[in-house]
Amino acid sequence: MARARFFALIVSLAFAGCSSPEPGPTPEPVAPDTTGAETAAPVYDFGIEVSDVLRVGGQPTEEDLAAAAAAGVTTVISLRTDGEPGSEGERDHVGELGMRFVSIPVAGPDDLTTEKAQQLDEALSGSEGPVLLHCGSGNRAGSLLGLRAYVSEGATGDEALAVARGAGMTHLEDALRAELTELCADEPARCPGRQDEVEGSEDVVPAGPAPE
Repeated sequence: MARARFFALIVSLAFAGCSSPEPGPTPEPVAPDTTGAETAAPVYDFGIEVSDVLRVGGQPTEEDLAAAAAAGVTTVISLRTDGEPGSEGERDHVGELGMRFVSIPVAGPDDLTTEKAQQLDEALSGSEGPVLLHCGSGNRAGSLLGLRAYVSEGATGDEALAVARGAGMTHLEDALRAELTELCADEPARCPGRQDEVEGSEDVVPAGPAPE
C-alpha cells in the first residue's frame, strides 16, 4: 500500500511540472523619452554672405525666412515694389516670425539714387541684429549696396562697383557706373576708373565687365 501511494505521488508531481502556468497580462509598450531631444535648427545659407551680419540675395522662400529668424536675423529689407510676383504676404510672414520688415522699393535703374542709398544705410544702421537684404534676383540689392558704400561709407567709385559685384549685381553695372560718375563730378579722385589718372598710379586696374 505504501508503495502504491509513493508511485501516485511521483506521477502527480510529474504532471504538475509539465503543466504551463496561466499567462499574465501583456505589458504595454513604453514610448521612448524624447523630452530632452533637440530639434535641428534650419540651416541659414541664404544668398551671398557679405559680412557676419548681412546676407544679400533674391526673393527668399518661407523656409529661408524661417531659417533667418532661427539664426537671429532681426531685419528683412526688401527692394521689391508692390505687386511684384512672388513677394505676396512677405511683410506679414516676416512679422509673424518676429522680425522687422523694411521696404525700400527699387523698380529699376532710375531708382539707383542717393536718396535710396541713404534709406538703405539708415535701415542697416538701425537694425538691432543681422539683416537679410533682397530684391527679386539680387541684382538691385547688390547695386544699391554698392551705391550705399559710395554715398555713406566714403568708398571710391571702383570700390563701390566691387562691393556691388560681390553682393550680386549683374546687368545694372552701367546704370550704377553712370550714377557714380555723376556723383563724383566734384571729387574726380573718387570717380570709377579715374584713380590712376588723378593719382598717377599704374597699379589701379579699371573695373571690368560685370559677371553674368
